[in-house]
Amino acid sequence: TGKLDFILHGVALTVLCGALLYVDMAHSIVWGLCMEWSSVFLNLRPLKQLWIDISFVFTFVTTRLLISPYLWCLWLYQFFYLPDDAVDKSCLPEVMPYVVLFGGVFNLLNF
Repeated sequence: TGKLDFILHGVALTVLCGALLYVDMAHSIVWGLCMEWSSVFLNLRPLKQLWIDISFVFTFVTTRLLISPYLWCLWLYQFFYLPDDAVDKSCLPEVMPYVVLFGGVFNLLNF
């Protein structure tokens, strides 16, 4: 199932990046790609080096378990709970609820 996991991960990432490019929100891809840093060290783990294991744990915890959920919750708070005059939502496409849904699912998969 290892190969299937990589294929599904690649397909999901491609669809998400493609959707963000389609709605002219390419800048939103950056953090998703930063979360992939831990995948580099995950794929190097068969080399059985302590520094690789430490790097994997550090990048996974910081990017996927701390920073990403924080930024996601901050965005949700600003988008849904602040008054309309406090946040400019004019640049956000109508598909934003779907982006929120899929982004939330991807964040939950890390736990």
